[in-house]
Amino acid sequence: MRSAKKLLCLLLAAVLLLALGAPALAVGDVPVDAAQFPDETFRAFVAKECDTDGDGKLSAAEIAAVQSLDLPQRGIADLTGVQVFTALDELLCYENPLTSLDVSGMTKLKTLDCSGCGSLTALNAAGCTALTALDCPSCALSALNLTGCRSWSAPITSWRRSTSPIAQSSSTARAAETASRRSTSAGTARCAF
Repeated sequence: MRSAKKLLCLLLAAVLLLALGAPALAVGDVPVDAAQFPDETFRAFVAKECDTDGDGKLSAAEIAAVQSLDLPQRGIADLTGVQVFTALDELLCYENPLTSLDVSGMTKLKTLDCSGCGSLTALNAAGCTALTALDCPSCALSALNLTGCRSWSAPITSWRRSTSPIAQSSSTARAAETASRRSTSAGTARCAF
């Protein structure tokens, strides 16, 4: 009897919300709000350029339509929420005041340019299985995760060590050093630390 009362209460609450005109999110919809996109500038960009129907949420179709984000020199300090764009294959976010960037698990991402982000200390691209171009010179990286990035034609074509330690697996370090000795024109990836 109690479960029937709970079910009835939940049903009535849902009907009341719909009757009051509260916007409902469909399965897969992502709200364009401060919780999902904390950086105000990035959130405004998403609202203007990605939320094509202007309803304050991203539908599955709107998310799938975003294949490239061109965000250079916009003053964006936090790209939290970028992982929502599961079809993204190009992210150009160079010369922004980012301190960390997490694009892990973005399996369609092929190109990432975060060059000139002088405050960028941590870059997580783990699981970006399609990543073939990484451009991150003039960054202050102290943590770099490229675990699972297996699509490199040339893992890293330019690699210079500095005094800052780079946190990575030993196999990634060996691949980077090997790649610095051979250069191919098939892939372009530059990491200068």
